[in-house]
Amino acid sequence: MSENSLAPIEPAATSAYDALRPVLQRFVDLVLTGEKPAQAARTLRPHLKQPAVQASKWLARPDVRAALAERREQLLESVGITQHMIVRELARIAFGDPRELFDEHGQLKPMHALTAEQAAMIAGVEVEVREDGSRITKIKRWDKRQALRDLAELGGLTSSAPGGKGSVFNIQINL
Repeated sequence: MSENSLAPIEPAATSAYDALRPVLQRFVDLVLTGEKPAQAARTLRPHLKQPAVQASKWLARPDVRAALAERREQLLESVGITQHMIVRELARIAFGDPRELFDEHGQLKPMHALTAEQAAMIAGVEVEVREDGSRITKIKRWDKRQALRDLAELGGLTSSAPGGKGSVFNIQINL
């Protein structure tokens, strides 16, 4: 058999996104731009009476979930954000010690003197100037409990994370 008589072998799709049908690629794109899945389904299939049902079916597909994860990662990489950076910031919020924001006299440290770890704890700063010219600086911290929840989810410790270890309850009803 000659080399020319062999049919060319199609290369496997290199990405989960490229392997999707165009309508599913568009769905992934719309969801990643912030559109609600039901609205994305309505945009793609305007004749549907229940676009939320179609969106749910699409989101349940392993290939669509893989494409969403792949595109999210690509999006983050395109702006220089890594998973390591996200986890590090969440850890700074979750495990930051508010005592580090103050000097040995109990005064709030100047903003320029804070380390990256200390500054990451701060969600906002409000400076109030009184009539007598004195200033009151109010510091608002990020929600420590939410940061812990997010870290637990990323670590697979909760049921909301894929493969999470959430609680399982077996209920038996005898009639």
